[in-house]
Amino acid sequence: MMIPPPVSHMTPDQLYNWRQAMHLSKREAAMKLGLARNTLRAYESGKYPIPRYIMLACDKLASDAEFAGAGKAAA
Repeated sequence: MMIPPPVSHMTPDQLYNWRQAMHLSKREAAMKLGLARNTLRAYESGKYPIPRYIMLACDKLASDAEFAGAGKAAA
């Protein structure tokens, strides 16, 4: 019997903190996530729940940024 993975949710504050940590404007973050800027604003304000795929995309973008930064440090 397969056990489903735990459901993880991203809060508006976590989304905002991710964007700040990545040094992205709302426009840049929306573009990287494939969202309209107004949609990102609605997620950050808590108007709409943040879909799981957005949380996963944020994790991937952060991971890619860390990997790229590690490569520069090793050079």
